[in-house]
Amino acid sequence: MKVCVFCDDISVTESLYINMLIKAFEAVNIAYTFDINEDFDILLISTISESCLEARKIAKKKSAKIVFYTDNADEHINNRLMVYNQLVSTEDKIIVKLYTRSKCIIVPTMETKKLLQSYGVILPIYVIRLSKFSISDVFVPKVEGKKLLEIFKSLDKQDKEPVTAEKPLNIAIFSDTYPPDVNGVSISVYTLRKALEELGHNVYVVVPTETTKFTGIVWSGGLIRIPGITLKWLYGYRLAKPFCTKAMQILKKSNIDVIHLQTDFSMRFFAESCSKFLKAPVVYTYHTMYEDYTHYLAKGPLNVVAQKLVSPIVRTMNRNCQWIIAPTEKTKASLLKYNLKAPIDIIPTGINLDDFKDVNKRPYIKEDIRTKYNLKDKFCFIYLGRIAEEKSIEVVIECFSKLLVKASDTMLVIAGYGPFLDNLKAKVIDLDIEDNVVFTDKIEHSQVPFYYKLGDVFVSASKSETQGITYIEAMASGLPVIAMKDECISGVVIDNENGCQCNDKDDMIKAMYDYRHLDEKEFSRQSENALLKAEEFSILNFGKKVVDVYANAINDYRKEEK
Repeated sequence: MKVCVFCDDISVTESLYINMLIKAFEAVNIAYTFDINEDFDILLISTISESCLEARKIAKKKSAKIVFYTDNADEHINNRLMVYNQLVSTEDKIIVKLYTRSKCIIVPTMETKKLLQSYGVILPIYVIRLSKFSISDVFVPKVEGKKLLEIFKSLDKQDKEPVTAEKPLNIAIFSDTYPPDVNGVSISVYTLRKALEELGHNVYVVVPTETTKFTGIVWSGGLIRIPGITLKWLYGYRLAKPFCTKAMQILKKSNIDVIHLQTDFSMRFFAESCSKFLKAPVVYTYHTMYEDYTHYLAKGPLNVVAQKLVSPIVRTMNRNCQWIIAPTEKTKASLLKYNLKAPIDIIPTGINLDDFKDVNKRPYIKEDIRTKYNLKDKFCFIYLGRIAEEKSIEVVIECFSKLLVKASDTMLVIAGYGPFLDNLKAKVIDLDIEDNVVFTDKIEHSQVPFYYKLGDVFVSASKSETQGITYIEAMASGLPVIAMKDECISGVVIDNENGCQCNDKDDMIKAMYDYRHLDEKEFSRQSENALLKAEEFSILNFGKKVVDVYANAINDYRKEEK
């Protein structure tokens, strides 16, 4: 493999960028030249001037692959893009045409990548730091060189070397929900995308439009929203169009390596079509214990029948999956009962700890948000999450009402929105405790870390969780957790260390009373333990484990294709 580096002026070899590029090449033994008349396999263009057009022609004659690199930070390239695009019509942007005629683009920052995507550039964009924009930037030639080598290898479709976790991948994630939706699956998909991008992979998230839309797509920065219909009677769930040609074209140009399915509903049909058309394996994450959710579709005796149908339906839907991810041992055990054929790996969903650490460092936030809800200087229990029947929030309210007999100055905050909200408000009125219960209603995803500061202790009676991301988020906020005993939080919520697992309502009432009267020293100890436990669920650890699954799935898929 030999790479030709093309710049406007050969004297630019004295520049910092070129010196760093040469060091990266030499660190992993990549042959290179600056002479476009020599033989080469890859043309690395570092200019968007007219001269690169002639260079492209020469590369085509040599059957060389073309890669663009921009050595400018996002503000510089933004200025350049604006100048070029003001010279031509919206439909004929020169810069977009230049870039999209290459195999991929290499950029120095994630911001630059997002900027190019916002201009409509549809092809793999990889982030490799070959320029220093601040004193704190660190350049390690061998590390960046390995990244370049893997990118260049990936350009060869005939490359049959086994995929490793180090290889940059083009990943398409399909889901029925995504922020601004606030629920476990939405948070998991958002977190995974962020983790994968930080690890240097290209991620495309395919989800339904936020409101009912019958035609066209919304494409922005790697997020593809396809037409869908909002079902108000089903918690605002959006039924996606089973096929979308425009989205398929974007994914085809993006050279997708693996498809990660996060849903069992309408989006699944489109994902499976993409898998066949793009010849990419499907990895599936099982998020939902469906036996706990059949009441949305069937009532009374029909609900019993619906629960029995879950096993054959899940088994049929996952017959084409190459690999399955379960967030907990509890979830894996359920899947094994369905007799699924694909391998199952347990990977707990990570959370973006930085979001919570940032809030934790600013103590005035707690005071401000509590003042907003008239909770200043009051001890508060909090539930935060989707307000649905299967979450058993009414159990928490009943236990709290009994607690008030002995601790009348205590408050309960129920943060979130969902189909069962009106039922809970009615229950609070029936119990005559509305002066001690605060409902926040719907909150923005970006505000979630702030809202945890409304509570001193997190409390939940749900037994329908596959993992319980909100428990981990609460711990990342320094809150001890009171929860009903459940396999999914075994080893996460530990009695008298960072919270308490309860067997029944009486246990929960006692736990709430004990934590309300816990001395300051012990409370601080458990709060610190909660923070330490949350550290185990960092998004980078999460991302690395998922990438390992991708590599296994791709390699197995290729073997079967032979």
